[in-house]
Amino acid sequence: MLCFEYQWVASFEVFALYKGHNDVAKLPASLVMLVLSFIIIVGMLVLLKIRPVPFGAYKTAFRNTAFCQNYYWYLIASRFVLMSIMVFGSQFKYIGFACMLVPFVNFFILNSKKPYESKGDLGRAMGNEAITFLILGIYSYYAAFVHRTDHDQTLNITLPYIVILALCACIALNITFLIKTILMFL
Repeated sequence: MLCFEYQWVASFEVFALYKGHNDVAKLPASLVMLVLSFIIIVGMLVLLKIRPVPFGAYKTAFRNTAFCQNYYWYLIASRFVLMSIMVFGSQFKYIGFACMLVPFVNFFILNSKKPYESKGDLGRAMGNEAITFLILGIYSYYAAFVHRTDHDQTLNITLPYIVILALCACIALNITFLIKTILMFL
């Protein structure tokens, strides 16, 4: 559900930055989409806070400290910061390097605070952040150093395959942990 939320907000930000003269008619729909997405996000966060059972049963996966129990608030905020940096800074050549700070900080926080009870969940989350960092690094390289017509070098041909492999590894890792979690509850 959060993926849809990120997409809606990012779509509105892109529309707000790059709207043309003919797109003014789409502004009300974009505003409605933005308002609905924030209502859904606030509703989810409120439910996670005030109705921990059964809606927020995920909290049992976290250590019993204030930061750890509210870690997903931080994670959602960091995703919106990353999305906003990417959208608003997209006209700058080196913005990808600034974007890399978000997964780096998230990885550092995961490593230092260790919010998950299970080492497997912690490893999965750290793996996700490491893959995000890697993909943003590749994006940064392409945006900053590769001309749009210069894609015939070996490195420039290889990097998209590395991105695809990293994404597949991330998906496989998350599916594995999802199946493991489902099997625990059966």
